Amino acid sequence: MGEPLLGPVRERAERLLPGARLVPAAGDPLDGALLIAGALRRDALPLPADPALLRLVR
Repeated sequence: MGEPLLGPVRERAERLLPGARLVPAAGDPLDGALLIAGALRRDALPLPADPALLRLVR
């Protein structure tokens, strides 16, 4: 969506995380989803328990 989405995200980040540096994405949304899924599989990205979130069961 470009600027209509990124503008408010930048503004909010500046308020909530002063000094944080936003960088361009290293890939597309599917790349990000795969990275998150891999980290969850390795227990390297703990997320709060929430029934709305996808859970990977071994």
